[in-house]
Amino acid sequence: MQSNTIKKSRYIFGSVFFVVLLLVIDRIFYNVATINDQFIFGLVGNNLTAILISVFLLLLISFLIIKNSSKHYFAFSLLSAGVISNSIERVIYGGVVDYINILFIPTFNLADILIIVSLVLLMLSIANKKISQ
Repeated sequence: MQSNTIKKSRYIFGSVFFVVLLLVIDRIFYNVATINDQFIFGLVGNNLTAILISVFLLLLISFLIIKNSSKHYFAFSLLSAGVISNSIERVIYGGVVDYINILFIPTFNLADILIIVSLVLLMLSIANKKISQ
């Protein structure tokens, strides 16, 4: 069984790797993308609201990782990477670089996908834990 230190190191490395990857991909698509200065698929809020919520989420994730010897490091890595990537873009570009447009769904980016996937993984884990009790 791996120690928590190794797991936390992998979480940090995974998060940093995904953040860099997302920023590079977003930069490639920057010229053909839209800048979304709103929050949650452009439906509510503004850039400042998004940054404040992002900071709160990062603090919450950090607290959960430090407090628990969690088996959710992969989901937390994805969530952290998505939140950090979008936050960096908000500071640099004044909004998030969105470049994926599918039918009627508001334009989004890979960081948004990581956030959604991580939340689904966490919800499935919680549901699985409640079912097994």
